[in-house]
Amino acid sequence: MKKRYWVNYILLLLIALMSVNYFTGCSQRSAKPAPEEADKKKNKAPESLKELESEIESIIKELDKKEEDKKEETQVKIESKTEVKQEQDQNKGENETKQETKEEVKKESVEDKKWKTVKEKVESIHKHWNNLQPAVVKAGMQKKVIDDFSNALNILTIYAEAKDQQNTLFTANELHQFMAAFLEKFDEKIPPDVKRIGYFIRDAKYNGTANQWEKAKGSMSKAKSHWAVVKPQLKKEQETQGSKMEFALYELEKVIEQSNITLTKLKSDIVLEDLKKLEESFEKK
Repeated sequence: MKKRYWVNYILLLLIALMSVNYFTGCSQRSAKPAPEEADKKKNKAPESLKELESEIESIIKELDKKEEDKKEETQVKIESKTEVKQEQDQNKGENETKQETKEEVKKESVEDKKWKTVKEKVESIHKHWNNLQPAVVKAGMQKKVIDDFSNALNILTIYAEAKDQQNTLFTANELHQFMAAFLEKFDEKIPPDVKRIGYFIRDAKYNGTANQWEKAKGSMSKAKSHWAVVKPQLKKEQETQGSKMEFALYELEKVIEQSNITLTKLKSDIVLEDLKKLEESFEKK
């Protein structure tokens, strides 16, 4: 009997110990924050990130003006030339030579002004990047991503200094691609894949313009894959804008398949406009 008593006693003791370990483990597991709670602890993106993105977009806008903007600029130059010619008719001789010289300076300043603006934006990006680096490092950004951004920014500076429009445009878009990676480290309403869609749409557009249609098709395919990630995140009030985006992507894909430069420019601009509106709708949520 004594032996059975001790066996029962030991069994009860073991069961009690197992119960204590079980409940202790449960309490420890429940103490761990859920993934959603961990995300909430992310800091808001610093203002320098938004300013940096704005400057990159300004460079893209400056170098990728629509045809109507260029026509308007040409019209201004023609009107200016006419005014000078009228003055020349009224003032002969020496005064005429002075007016012609003035007009030549005006002609040269149009292109110079554009690149002066671009270079100022590039300098501003360097300053914003200097302010942003400590924040992205603290947020856990990989060193390789930081180095890749710095290298791309240095390349952009070289192309802007050389007034190489095509390569400056491509490299500015490459810089914009990093916005998605930076956003992932902060608590923001806009899904990072929205930024990735914008990058690949512009890349498809620029490659199409350069007659690199296989590259354009590849970028279009990647834009669609990122759209597949964004689409399920849309709320009911975003359905209309999401539908517009869906059709715009479909239309752009068709003209890229046809290798049509004019329509690719047009349709890609429509996609980018719809994407901007969708981005704004996420910010309002």
